[in-house]
Amino acid sequence: MALIWKLFQSYSFVLAVSLFIGLFYSKIGLYFSPYSTLVLQLIFFLSSLKLNARDVLSEVKNLRLIFIVVFYSFIVFPLVTFVAAYFLSPEYLIPLLLLSVMPAGMTAPLFTEMLGGSVRLSLVFTIISSLLAPFLIPLMMK
Repeated sequence: MALIWKLFQSYSFVLAVSLFIGLFYSKIGLYFSPYSTLVLQLIFFLSSLKLNARDVLSEVKNLRLIFIVVFYSFIVFPLVTFVAAYFLSPEYLIPLLLLSVMPAGMTAPLFTEMLGGSVRLSLVFTIISSLLAPFLIPLMMK
């Protein structure tokens, strides 16, 4: 019983089982599809309960790191994508550019936790990129 409990606490095991079920038994998901948004919201809410607001706010003080990440996320990465798409597949240039400037999703802190990174820092970058996206995306698309 302890081994089963340990397996279900392992992100890798749960992810592998989920991918297997999704790939080979995808019809099961049809029964749960009306509840998928609610379940995702619940998962993100419960995973954020582990965070302390004071710790998250302390990550905001590292302005140099935040500026570097925003610079790379909204300027360097889209420019590299633009150049690569221009030469490799020009017909997909605009969709790839638009995709490259999108802000980090709320799954970023979850994946950061799975890989052992700083969830607080990941959450700060997710929030900042989401707040800056309405202003920076139109500028990048011009």
